[in-house]
Parts: sequence; structure tokens; C-alpha cells
Amino acid sequence: MKFRVSTLLVTSYVLIATIVTVIILSYTRARISRGAAEVTGLWLHSISKNIFEQTTEIMHPSILLIKSLQERFDKNSAYSREDIQQALLNVIQILPNTYSAYYASMQGDFFLVAKIVSDEHCKGSCYLNKVIQHTNGQRLVTDTYINLKNYSVIKKRFRPDETYDPRQRPWFQKVIKENSNIWTSPYMFYITKKPGITYAAPIYRNNKMAGVLGTDIELDRLSLILGKIIPSKNAQIFIESADHSLVAHSNIKRFNELILQSNKLPNLSQCDDFAAEPAIPFSTSDFNISEKKITKFSIRNASFFAALSPLTLEGLKLRVGIYLPEKDITYYLHAQTSNIIAIGVLALIVTVLFGLIISQYISQPINRLSDYAKKVESLNFNTHIDTGNKILEIHETAQTLNNMVNSLQNYKKNNEELTATLNSAHLDTLYRLALAAEYKDMDTAHTISTA
Repeated sequence: MKFRVSTLLVTSYVLIATIVTVIILSYTRARISRGAAEVTGLWLHSISKNIFEQTTEIMHPSILLIKSLQERFDKNSAYSREDIQQALLNVIQILPNTYSAYYASMQGDFFLVAKIVSDEHCKGSCYLNKVIQHTNGQRLVTDTYINLKNYSVIKKRFRPDETYDPRQRPWFQKVIKENSNIWTSPYMFYITKKPGITYAAPIYRNNKMAGVLGTDIELDRLSLILGKIIPSKNAQIFIESADHSLVAHSNIKRFNELILQSNKLPNLSQCDDFAAEPAIPFSTSDFNISEKKITKFSIRNASFFAALSPLTLEGLKLRVGIYLPEKDITYYLHAQTSNIIAIGVLALIVTVLFGLIISQYISQPINRLSDYAKKVESLNFNTHIDTGNKILEIHETAQTLNNMVNSLQNYKKNNEELTATLNSAHLDTLYRLALAAEYKDMDTAHTISTA
């Protein structure tokens, strides 16, 4: 079986392109299942980084201001009640995510400034300034509502029935116990019904602990952030504390419903999300993880990935979690595969076209050489070939054939001249022989006649 050069070249190009494309696609599909866990890890890393930046933006300013006030009061033992109240008011004015700032003395005195959105005593936003003082054995509690714009007093009321003692609060007792700056566990703020956390620090006077300075930071903004950065429509992201209470969840509606129902922070098992069920044991595992953990589980004939990553800020330990269906990841990977297939098909088409062009570029001068050789075979030497091709081998072959034809043409010419010369010499010899024979015959006749 014989093939044309063009057919052989096009077939070779197509075969090579097809084999390469099949290898790439096979490798890509094989990587999909292995790549799902890697994609989950990358998403978790990106989400954790984003959440850390957002959490730092929310909490870090409060930490810095509390530390600044702590240092200021530690150095100045002559601070007054008015100094404390003004400092607390400044904290609330400067920090948008800080709900309240307060100071509690070892004697039970308490100064608080808090943001009030609206209640029966304050229509619209205002500040609540709560003061608890002990003077001459008497306890005096006052709540003063202050206008946000001009700081005028809206309402002031005395609370003789108020029994609140800051010294009994967990944040106060934890500072006393640890004698250092502390975080409380996240909890529900009583007035705003929003998740939050307290950062508190000891205050010293004459090298003795005089009280505790604290600030309450609202964390509801974190759920809004999670709702915006979920990587797929079926994915869920959460932030949990060391006691596995949810601080924030990407399903904001359900998270807020659970808070309103129980007036406390829910956990993952209360989310009524079947996909979260097998992730719960993973979530309730050892909290003190130092790096991200990824697991895969199945439920109701569907596969899911879950991942956890630590989130640490100024000694506060939280954990970011994500769980999502495997199909959400493989869909993304399959989409990439589809793009690769499209590129592969396009590359195949381009290769075929390229092969056709190259094959024509090579085969056409070869065909001309073949036709030229056939003419030479029929002893037609009055011809010349110019392939117009820049391929060195083809050009040299054409030049060699031209030289060979020129040689054959010269040989033919010389051969014709030689033949003509030989023919002429042959006739002259015959003529001479004929004359000689004639003379001989005449001589023989004369001899006979004279005898």
C-alpha cells in the first residue's frame, strides 16, 4: 500500500494532536477527584484569611483603645469619675462596632456608656450612661440617656431597685483570677440581642488592682461577611468558639431565628441542615488545632467536604469551618475541564488546518518533481523545473534534477552529432569501395579483351 505525502502528513498531525489531547483530558479528569480536597483547602485558606482580616478590623481597634486607656490610668493614679466617663464615651464614639465600654471598681462602683438604638426611654439612637456608686454605705444607681448629636440629656432616672453587681460578672471575675487582659466566651448581649464578646483589662492604682476596664464588641457583622464570601450557593461557613457555640453563620436568616428562639448562641447541631449532621463530630473534635483539617463524608447518597481552620487574635481562639457538597467543587472543576476540552478541540482543528497547509507546502513541489521526472523519462529534455519552495532538501533535489537533465541533453546532442558523423563516414567508405570495385571490374574486362 502506497500513500501520498500530503495524506501521510495530515494523518500524522491529526494522530499526534488527538493523542496529546486525550492524554491531557484523561489526566485532568483523574485530577478532579483528587483536586476536590485541594480546592476545599484553598477556599478555606482564602476564606480564613478574609475572615481574619475582617475580624481584626472589627476587634483590633477596641483592643488598642482599651490597652491605651489601661496604660493611661495605670500611670495616672489621680483619675476621677469624670475622667473615666469621658474616656468611655470617647471609646463608644470612635469605634462603630463597640456596643459598650465600662469600668468596675473593686468596691462595686460601675460606669458604663452604651449605644442604644431605641427603647421606651429613647426614641432613636442615643447613649446610655449607667452609674452605680457607693457613698456612705448608700448605693445609688442612675441611668442617663444622652442625645447623640448635641450630647444633651434626654432623660435621667434613678434605679433604686437595680441589683446589678459588676463584681459578679464573668468578665470581672476572670480578670481578677488571671490578673491579665482577657476575652470572655462569645455570648448574647442582653439589650441588643446580638452576639458579642467582651475584652477586659485590669486597672491598677498605686500598684494595687483598683478595678476592671472592659468593652463589649458586637459580632453580628461577621455573619454578614460570611454570607457574602460563600464560595458556592450550597456551601455553609461558620465561626465557632471553644465551647462550640456559633459566633457567626453564613445562613444569616436561620442563625438569627435560632438566637431569637433561645436567646443564646446556638451550635452546629441546631442549624437543621442535614449536610451539617456528619460534620458535627468533626466540628466537636479537639478545638486546639494548629492548622487546617479537611475531611470527606457522605449522607443521603451525596458526598460532602468539611474543613476547619484556627482563627487567633490577641489570645482569642476561634475556629472557622466550611462544609459544602462535593458536586459544588467538581462542578467548578468540570467547568474547567469543559474549557480544556474546548481548547483541545480548537487545538485539534488548528492542527488539522496547519497540517493541510504544511502538507500542501511540501507535497506540491514533490508532485512537480514527479511530473518533471516523468517528462524526463519520455526523453523530453527541453524542460526546466522551479518549485518555488524554500525547503532546502526540495530545492537541492530540483537543482540536481535540472543539472541531470542538462547533462542528459548535452549527451543527447553529442550523441546525435556523433551519429551524424559516423553516418557520413560510412557513406564515404561505401562510395570509395564502390569506385574501387568498378575500377577493378574495368581492369578485368580489359585484360580479358586483350588476351
